[in-house]
Amino acid sequence: MRPASLALAFLIWPAAVNAEDLSKFTGGLLMSSDCDAEICRSYTIEVSKKFIRLPIKRQLSIVGKFCAAIDETAEDYEDGDGKPFRVGLCVFQYNGRDIIYRTTGAHAAAEGWYVAALAALRD
Repeated sequence: MRPASLALAFLIWPAAVNAEDLSKFTGGLLMSSDCDAEICRSYTIEVSKKFIRLPIKRQLSIVGKFCAAIDETAEDYEDGDGKPFRVGLCVFQYNGRDIIYRTTGAHAAAEGWYVAALAALRD
């Protein structure tokens, strides 16, 4: 998938893309999400082998942009107290294991074991 197409996916997620369409929409990089509602408090996104083959800086960039787009969408909603809706956690997994995460207001960070595993593969 071209970078421009992937960027577009980040800008219109989740309004136009259901979890089952995520893989097709992102060219197979992101496989599925645990959130089928219009907006959720947290997201766990399963990634493909294609995703983990990207350089780690690119992976972190994708996670950051994707989660930021979710945050922007969430700003259009209010919680039960009338306060702006906040997405608390955005976790990316590969084969059911957390590899990269982003919390509210923070940058994306990779799990230490994951960075070590990628480094070992590339050596």
